[in-house]
Amino acid sequence: MKKTILTPIKIENRYQVVQKALKQYIVDSGLKPGDRLPTEHEIAQSLGVSRSSLREALKGLQSLGIIDSRRGGGMVVRSFNFDAILDNLSYALLVNGAEVLELLHIRKALECYFIDQAILHQTPVIMESLREILERFAEKVKRNDDIRDVDEQFHITLFEPVRNRVLIRMIHLFWKTMNAIRDKSLVIEPDLEGSLKRHQDILRFFIERNVDAARKAMEIHFESPEKRFNEKLNQTGEDSVK
Repeated sequence: MKKTILTPIKIENRYQVVQKALKQYIVDSGLKPGDRLPTEHEIAQSLGVSRSSLREALKGLQSLGIIDSRRGGGMVVRSFNFDAILDNLSYALLVNGAEVLELLHIRKALECYFIDQAILHQTPVIMESLREILERFAEKVKRNDDIRDVDEQFHITLFEPVRNRVLIRMIHLFWKTMNAIRDKSLVIEPDLEGSLKRHQDILRFFIERNVDAARKAMEIHFESPEKRFNEKLNQTGEDSVK
Protein backbone atom coordinates (compact mmCIF):
# COMPACT_ATOMS: atom_id res chain seq x y z
CA MET A 1 0.00 0.00 0.00
CA LYS A 2 1.36 3.40 -0.99
CA LYS A 3 2.17 5.54 2.00
CA THR A 4 0.52 8.95 1.95
CA ILE A 5 2.15 11.82 3.80
CA LEU A 6 0.00 14.48 5.36
CA THR A 7 1.39 17.99 5.20
CA PRO A 8 0.49 20.89 7.48
CA ILE A 9 -2.29 23.16 6.27
CA LYS A 10 -1.15 26.71 5.80
CA ILE A 11 -3.43 29.05 7.69
CA GLU A 12 -3.50 32.56 6.30
CA ASN A 13 -3.68 35.59 8.52
CA ARG A 14 -7.03 37.32 8.62
CA TYR A 15 -5.68 40.46 6.94
CA GLN A 16 -4.32 38.38 4.01
CA VAL A 17 -7.77 36.89 3.46
CA VAL A 18 -9.26 40.38 3.54
CA GLN A 19 -6.67 41.63 1.03
CA LYS A 20 -7.54 38.82 -1.39
CA ALA A 21 -11.24 39.58 -1.02
CA LEU A 22 -10.71 43.29 -1.70
CA LYS A 23 -8.51 42.67 -4.74
CA GLN A 24 -11.11 40.28 -6.13
CA TYR A 25 -13.83 42.84 -5.43
CA ILE A 26 -11.91 45.49 -7.41
CA VAL A 27 -11.55 43.12 -10.36
CA ASP A 28 -15.10 41.76 -10.29
CA SER A 29 -16.59 45.26 -9.92
CA GLY A 30 -14.54 46.60 -12.82
CA LEU A 31 -13.25 49.49 -10.72
CA LYS A 32 -10.93 51.92 -12.47
CA PRO A 33 -8.20 54.21 -11.09
CA GLY A 34 -9.87 56.91 -9.01
CA ASP A 35 -13.02 54.87 -8.28
CA ARG A 36 -13.95 54.78 -4.61
CA LEU A 37 -14.14 51.67 -2.47
CA PRO A 38 -17.03 51.19 -0.02
CA THR A 39 -16.51 52.72 3.42
CA GLU A 40 -14.56 50.84 6.10
CA HIS A 41 -17.82 50.18 7.92
CA GLU A 42 -19.46 48.72 4.80
CA ILE A 43 -16.46 46.52 3.97
CA ALA A 44 -16.04 45.24 7.53
CA GLN A 45 -19.74 44.44 7.76
CA SER A 46 -19.85 42.72 4.36
CA LEU A 47 -16.78 40.58 5.07
CA GLY A 48 -17.61 39.94 8.70
CA VAL A 49 -14.23 41.12 9.97
CA SER A 50 -13.10 43.56 12.63
CA ARG A 51 -12.12 47.13 11.76
CA SER A 52 -8.58 46.43 13.01
CA SER A 53 -8.12 43.49 10.60
CA LEU A 54 -9.57 45.58 7.78
CA ARG A 55 -7.27 48.53 8.45
CA GLU A 56 -4.24 46.23 8.50
CA ALA A 57 -5.30 44.85 5.12
CA LEU A 58 -5.89 48.34 3.70
CA LYS A 59 -2.44 49.48 4.82
CA GLY A 60 -0.92 46.49 3.05
CA LEU A 61 -2.78 47.28 -0.17
CA GLN A 62 -1.60 50.88 0.06
CA SER A 63 2.03 49.78 0.44
CA LEU A 64 1.59 47.64 -2.69
CA GLY A 65 0.28 50.66 -4.61
CA ILE A 66 -3.12 49.08 -5.26
CA ILE A 67 -5.24 51.62 -3.40
CA ASP A 68 -4.71 55.09 -2.04
CA SER A 69 -6.23 57.22 0.69
CA ARG A 70 -7.79 60.59 -0.07
CA ARG A 71 -8.52 63.05 2.67
CA GLY A 72 -12.26 63.21 3.06
CA GLY A 73 -12.69 60.84 0.13
CA GLY A 74 -12.03 57.44 1.62
CA MET A 75 -10.07 54.76 -0.23
CA VAL A 76 -9.76 54.80 -4.02
CA VAL A 77 -8.24 52.48 -6.60
CA ARG A 78 -4.79 53.68 -7.61
CA SER A 79 -3.34 53.81 -11.12
CA PHE A 80 -0.86 50.98 -11.56
CA ASN A 81 2.81 51.90 -11.42
CA PHE A 82 6.06 50.29 -10.32
CA ASP A 83 6.88 52.83 -7.61
CA ALA A 84 5.75 50.77 -4.62
CA ILE A 85 7.36 47.60 -5.96
CA LEU A 86 10.69 49.28 -6.69
CA ASP A 87 10.73 51.16 -3.39
CA ASN A 88 10.28 47.92 -1.45
CA LEU A 89 12.77 46.08 -3.66
CA SER A 90 15.64 48.34 -2.60
CA TYR A 91 15.30 47.13 0.99
CA ALA A 92 14.94 43.48 0.01
CA LEU A 93 18.25 43.68 -1.87
CA LEU A 94 20.18 44.85 1.18
CA VAL A 95 20.46 41.35 2.57
CA ASN A 96 22.12 39.84 -0.50
CA GLY A 97 25.16 41.41 -2.10
CA ALA A 98 24.99 39.09 -5.14
CA GLU A 99 21.50 40.40 -5.90
CA VAL A 100 22.79 43.98 -5.76
CA LEU A 101 25.32 43.01 -8.43
CA GLU A 102 22.53 41.43 -10.46
CA LEU A 103 20.68 44.74 -10.21
CA LEU A 104 23.78 46.47 -11.58
CA HIS A 105 23.78 44.02 -14.51
CA ILE A 106 20.13 44.80 -15.22
CA ARG A 107 20.81 48.53 -15.07
CA LYS A 108 23.74 48.09 -17.47
CA ALA A 109 21.60 46.15 -19.94
CA LEU A 110 18.84 48.79 -19.83
CA GLU A 111 21.15 51.75 -20.27
CA CYS A 112 23.08 50.13 -23.11
CA TYR A 113 19.78 49.24 -24.79
CA PHE A 114 18.20 52.69 -24.46
CA ILE A 115 21.27 54.76 -25.36
CA ASP A 116 20.20 54.96 -29.00
CA GLN A 117 16.81 56.40 -28.00
CA ALA A 118 18.51 58.88 -25.69
CA ILE A 119 20.72 60.05 -28.55
CA LEU A 120 17.83 60.15 -31.01
CA HIS A 121 15.75 62.40 -28.75
CA GLN A 122 18.52 64.50 -27.24
CA THR A 123 18.01 68.27 -27.00
CA PRO A 124 20.37 71.25 -26.54
CA VAL A 125 18.94 71.68 -23.04
CA ILE A 126 19.81 68.09 -22.10
CA MET A 127 23.33 68.41 -23.51
CA GLU A 128 23.95 71.63 -21.59
CA SER A 129 22.62 70.04 -18.40
CA LEU A 130 24.98 67.09 -18.85
CA ARG A 131 27.94 69.43 -19.36
CA GLU A 132 27.08 71.29 -16.17
CA ILE A 133 26.75 68.03 -14.24
CA LEU A 134 30.20 66.90 -15.39
CA GLU A 135 31.66 70.25 -14.36
CA ARG A 136 30.35 69.64 -10.83
CA PHE A 137 31.55 66.04 -11.15
CA ALA A 138 35.09 67.26 -11.93
CA GLU A 139 35.05 69.67 -8.98
CA LYS A 140 34.05 66.87 -6.61
CA VAL A 141 36.83 64.66 -7.97
CA LYS A 142 39.38 67.43 -7.33
CA ARG A 143 38.18 67.72 -3.73
CA ASN A 144 38.03 63.93 -3.34
CA ASP A 145 34.32 64.29 -2.48
CA ASP A 146 31.47 61.79 -2.75
CA ILE A 147 30.37 61.65 -6.41
CA ARG A 148 27.29 59.46 -6.03
CA ASP A 149 24.80 62.32 -6.34
CA VAL A 150 26.27 63.72 -9.57
CA ASP A 151 26.76 60.21 -10.95
CA GLU A 152 23.08 59.42 -10.47
CA GLN A 153 22.03 62.83 -11.81
CA PHE A 154 24.13 62.33 -14.95
CA HIS A 155 22.49 59.03 -15.85
CA ILE A 156 18.97 60.19 -15.05
CA THR A 157 19.45 63.35 -17.14
CA LEU A 158 21.02 61.34 -19.97
CA PHE A 159 17.91 59.17 -20.27
CA GLU A 160 15.26 61.82 -19.64
CA PRO A 161 14.61 62.17 -23.42
CA VAL A 162 13.60 58.49 -23.59
CA ARG A 163 10.55 59.25 -21.41
CA ASN A 164 10.53 55.81 -19.81
CA ARG A 165 9.62 56.16 -16.12
CA VAL A 166 10.55 52.58 -15.25
CA LEU A 167 14.06 53.06 -16.63
CA ILE A 168 14.53 56.22 -14.55
CA ARG A 169 13.15 54.45 -11.48
CA MET A 170 15.55 51.53 -11.99
CA ILE A 171 18.51 53.92 -12.11
CA HIS A 172 17.27 55.62 -8.96
CA LEU A 173 16.64 52.23 -7.32
CA PHE A 174 20.27 51.21 -7.87
CA TRP A 175 21.60 54.32 -6.17
CA LYS A 176 19.02 54.12 -3.40
CA THR A 177 20.15 50.57 -2.74
CA MET A 178 23.86 51.43 -2.79
CA ASN A 179 23.31 54.37 -0.45
CA ALA A 180 21.34 52.22 1.97
CA ILE A 181 23.69 49.23 2.17
CA ARG A 182 24.28 48.65 5.85
CA ASP A 183 26.94 45.97 5.42
CA LYS A 184 30.02 48.14 5.00
CA SER A 185 31.99 45.14 3.75
CA LEU A 186 29.99 45.42 0.51
CA VAL A 187 30.70 49.10 -0.08
CA ILE A 188 33.14 49.48 -2.97
CA GLU A 189 35.75 52.21 -3.03
CA PRO A 190 35.03 54.84 -5.70
CA ASP A 191 37.30 55.21 -8.72
CA LEU A 192 36.99 59.00 -8.94
CA GLU A 193 39.35 59.82 -11.81
CA GLY A 194 38.37 56.76 -13.82
CA SER A 195 34.66 57.40 -13.31
CA LEU A 196 34.97 61.01 -14.45
CA LYS A 197 36.86 59.95 -17.59
CA ARG A 198 34.27 57.30 -18.46
CA HIS A 199 31.39 59.77 -18.05
CA GLN A 200 33.22 62.28 -20.23
CA ASP A 201 33.60 59.63 -22.94
CA ILE A 202 29.89 58.81 -22.79
CA LEU A 203 28.97 62.48 -23.12
CA ARG A 204 31.35 63.04 -26.02
CA PHE A 205 29.85 60.24 -28.09
CA PHE A 206 26.35 61.25 -26.97
CA ILE A 207 26.89 64.76 -28.36
CA GLU A 208 28.44 63.34 -31.54
CA ARG A 209 25.35 61.11 -31.95
CA ASN A 210 27.64 58.10 -32.31
CA VAL A 211 25.40 55.31 -31.03
CA ASP A 212 27.89 52.44 -31.32
CA ALA A 213 30.68 54.35 -29.59
CA ALA A 214 28.33 55.62 -26.89
CA ARG A 215 27.05 52.10 -26.20
CA LYS A 216 30.61 50.77 -26.02
CA ALA A 217 31.59 53.60 -23.66
CA MET A 218 28.60 52.72 -21.49
CA GLU A 219 29.65 49.06 -21.36
CA ILE A 220 33.19 50.04 -20.38
CA HIS A 221 31.79 52.38 -17.74
CA PHE A 222 30.00 49.50 -16.02
CA GLU A 223 32.95 47.10 -16.20
CA SER A 224 34.82 48.83 -13.38
CA PRO A 225 32.10 48.70 -10.68
CA GLU A 226 31.16 45.17 -11.76
CA LYS A 227 34.74 44.00 -11.28
CA ARG A 228 35.19 45.78 -7.95
CA PHE A 229 31.87 44.56 -6.59
CA ASN A 230 32.68 40.98 -7.58
CA GLU A 231 35.96 41.30 -5.70
CA LYS A 232 34.06 42.50 -2.63
CA LEU A 233 31.69 39.54 -2.82
CA ASN A 234 34.61 37.13 -3.05
CA GLN A 235 36.19 38.76 0.00
CA THR A 236 32.97 38.42 2.02
CA GLY A 237 32.40 34.84 0.90
CA GLU A 238 29.20 35.54 -1.09
CA ASP A 239 28.70 34.01 -4.51
CA SER A 240 29.79 36.38 -7.23
CA VAL A 241 27.80 36.88 -10.41
CA LYS A 242 29.62 36.17 -13.64
